[in-house]
Amino acid sequence: MQTMKSASSVGEIRKRLLRAAGLFFGVFLAGGFGYYFLSPGEVNLLQCFYMTAISLTTVGYGEVVPVTGYPSLMIFTSLLLLVGVGILTYSFGVVTAFLVEGTLDRFFWRSKMARQIHNLVDHYVVCGVGETGIHAIHELQVTRAGCVVVDSDAARFEALQGWDKVCWVEGDATDDQVLESAGIGRAAGLLACLPTDRDNLFLVLTARQLNPRLRIVAKCVDPENEGKFMKAGADACVSPQVIGGLRLVSQLVRPTVVGFLDLMLRERDKNIRIEEVKIAAASELVGRSLKDAEFRQRFQLQVLALRPKNATGFVYSPGPEEILREGMTLVVMGEVEQASKLRTVAESTRESFTARG
Repeated sequence: MQTMKSASSVGEIRKRLLRAAGLFFGVFLAGGFGYYFLSPGEVNLLQCFYMTAISLTTVGYGEVVPVTGYPSLMIFTSLLLLVGVGILTYSFGVVTAFLVEGTLDRFFWRSKMARQIHNLVDHYVVCGVGETGIHAIHELQVTRAGCVVVDSDAARFEALQGWDKVCWVEGDATDDQVLESAGIGRAAGLLACLPTDRDNLFLVLTARQLNPRLRIVAKCVDPENEGKFMKAGADACVSPQVIGGLRLVSQLVRPTVVGFLDLMLRERDKNIRIEEVKIAAASELVGRSLKDAEFRQRFQLQVLALRPKNATGFVYSPGPEEILREGMTLVVMGEVEQASKLRTVAESTRESFTARG
């Protein structure tokens, strides 16, 4: 599992470390140049900085730069020791506290995760690691989609221990800065799985303002609030109660179908899923029939349905002579890796695919 604290906490830790380092190097530079300009004799900068080092560390090797008998240097050395030893003690105290508390290690880890999140593009942000969110995160991991999880309770992230391709940001998901830390501006979608409709509604409003192109799916506890979510900017709403009721009836009247779907989702040897693939305008698939495209031979995928561009309905179990068009969406079943290969072909130009082939 890959972890990262909220941006404000990381920024505070960085600020304290930079302040301690700045004070330390500041007094070190002041001491070195101070000795250089105040010394009446012939000294070089190396001797002056060496004198500063042995003074601040109180090792007592002797006066590399002659101080005794020169009032200005004696006063300067006294001030350097009083101020410098205090700053040195403070700087080492800050670093020691971080080491003892484990904060420094977490800071570097979070900084590393912040860089990884910064490099993510078209990933998915899941807000809320509750009873619903944990299953959504697992499914995203199985389908090998980049995922950043946001939650205010760090203890909930223990359930994600050992999961790959999962980064998380600890903080309030409705806060603009926290969402920006999760890369909301570059994300492909957001899943609002907070405990209450009020929190999810505010999250949808915030996310829509930060990224107008984002696809947002929200958990809706009360089905009567679905209209509010849609007006706030959600693309779709899912009610766990409604889905649970439908699942109960399906288990009652069509147990074999439900068993088939459950086995497909839980299969460990193969990641079999029903995926959607959209055909780009310049794809090599445009103008070909399903038979000529050879989905079974090339990708081991079964085309279950297709939807023409700007259409609301689907063509189920399309025949082999069905022609593929620009903007058409295919619903296919097969391994996730094969669907990813098909998606690459569907989004590639004829020239680029030929060059790769």
